[in-house]
Amino acid sequence: MNLSQTFPSLLLALSALGSSNTIAQTQSVYNGYIEAEYTYLAPPSSGWLQVLSVRAGDQVKQDQALFALDNDFQELVVTQASAQLEQAQANLADLQLGARSDEIKSLQAQLAEAEATLKLTESEKERWTRLAEHGNASKSQKDQAVQAWQVASAKLRNLKATLHLAQLGARKEQIHAAQANVKAAESSLEQAKWQLHQRTVLSPLNGRVEQVFHRQGEYVSANTPVLSLITPQQLKVKFYVPEYVLSDLQVGESIRIHWDGSEKLLPATISYISNVAEFTPPLIFSQKSRQKLVYLIEAKLSDGQLRPGQPVDVTLPGETSAND
Repeated sequence: MNLSQTFPSLLLALSALGSSNTIAQTQSVYNGYIEAEYTYLAPPSSGWLQVLSVRAGDQVKQDQALFALDNDFQELVVTQASAQLEQAQANLADLQLGARSDEIKSLQAQLAEAEATLKLTESEKERWTRLAEHGNASKSQKDQAVQAWQVASAKLRNLKATLHLAQLGARKEQIHAAQANVKAAESSLEQAKWQLHQRTVLSPLNGRVEQVFHRQGEYVSANTPVLSLITPQQLKVKFYVPEYVLSDLQVGESIRIHWDGSEKLLPATISYISNVAEFTPPLIFSQKSRQKLVYLIEAKLSDGQLRPGQPVDVTLPGETSAND
């Protein structure tokens, strides 16, 4: 074969190879893996793990009780706060009602007695004053009579003022202070009840218990996770694509996921595209690596049948795979 015959054949072979590579890139499938964003549940305060109601793998519903810490101290605080609230409410009611009728009657009787005493001392004062003026009594006797009248007069004025205040009731300032004490006691009681309620941790979502880190009877420090939950919405697929593919991808686009043992394709939505290039992905599930410079892509799954760490194949928008 001469050179003129060889050259067209070589061009045809190179053209076919280029076409084959183009088709392979168009129909490329990227390797990825499933990752989960777990929800870790921890008590806000320390204590002994008294109740553990679930095990790893259990399905739980929102507001379901998962575990509880000892609550003896918190119950005592609630009891104390309740007693303080009752005391504050009783004090306010007493101030608003004013003096009791029996107390007012007692003050009125004392007032009548004081008026009679005043009249008697006034009469004695006048008598000893006349006697002293005519020289029939000493000046000291007169002074004692005057002093007794002054004491009786002062006592009468004091009793009148006390009776007046008793009939008026407490001052507005005292009532306002008592009302503030009641509100403070109510807040203390609500806080104590909240702290007691926090000793039992409820599930914030519908999901599955993934891991249990503590057992019943162990001491758990504040903000230390006791267990972790996972939901289908917390699953995502992570995969890496070469730089030339980035221009065809955007957040919100749909991709398709395939995994071993299944013939169907699972939809997912791109939620994150990295701006930072990496030379190699942290996990490689294939032996071939066509590109050294790759970018991380994350996509949210809508189905919970896959498991964290599971390898998958990703087909990008507009591309086809062998399973179509």
